[in-house]
Amino acid sequence: MSAASLAMRLPAHAAALPIVLYVDLSVDPAKEKDFLNAYHTHFKPVARKQEGYVDLTIAKIDKVMQGAGPAKGVNYRSSSLGRAKSCGRNGWPRQTMSPTGHSWKRH
Repeated sequence: MSAASLAMRLPAHAAALPIVLYVDLSVDPAKEKDFLNAYHTHFKPVARKQEGYVDLTIAKIDKVMQGAGPAKGVNYRSSSLGRAKSCGRNGWPRQTMSPTGHSWKRH
């Protein structure tokens, strides 16, 4: 297969692949319990209803096994998995405010 024919096949094939979005979060340890409650009771149920939704996970970062690690103060990582075709059509996932109305801090 030539490089040109391979390049023409990639867009159609890529549309069938899922997209993973990682979000690093700085959560105040004093508010960690509230954060996890909001994540599981508000944010994840709303995400499940979105077209193209596959999975949504949250992980606490305790230590870095390889590389430089996340920015200082980042203690959680969320990952969203969605179907590429749906994500491209309607922009999912897209949220700038938490379900409880608190702004998310970008790093």
